[in-house]
Amino acid sequence: MKLIPDKIKYSVCCAILFPVIARINFHNTGLEYDYYRYIAPLLIGGIVGFLIGLMKDRWVKINSNLESLVHERTGDLNNKIQELNASKKNNIQLIGELKKALKEVKTLSGFLPICSHCKKVRNDNGYWDQIETYIKKHSEAQFSHSICPDCAEKYYPDFGIYKD
Repeated sequence: MKLIPDKIKYSVCCAILFPVIARINFHNTGLEYDYYRYIAPLLIGGIVGFLIGLMKDRWVKINSNLESLVHERTGDLNNKIQELNASKKNNIQLIGELKKALKEVKTLSGFLPICSHCKKVRNDNGYWDQIETYIKKHSEAQFSHSICPDCAEKYYPDFGIYKD
């Protein structure tokens, strides 16, 4: 806690210094004892000192506000940086997972030489494989076997599989 406010200190200092400076300026002029010449510097000194103290108080207040704003915004920026770093790590991990998944993906493309009668597929070595075997080797597809209604009627007419 301040005992004497800065405004008062500056007022008193300036009120003392201005007349002294004025007396030095009037030294050996024959006017150094004219007291009215000291009244104006005394008043001006007091006013200037008061204004200096007032401005210092405002400057300290503004400076503390600015420091708190800088501290707050620095904290916000640090939080954003941490969020971005976490996001970057997550993105790097996801990119790695996607690259791994891309390596595991097998796709079939182009023309497949297939027998029009038995539906076997010619492989890269020139051998004929069942279509299920070929697709299983070249993709991630799994097969389960069933029978279509046309084949059920043609090959198993006695069972009546699809008749309602």
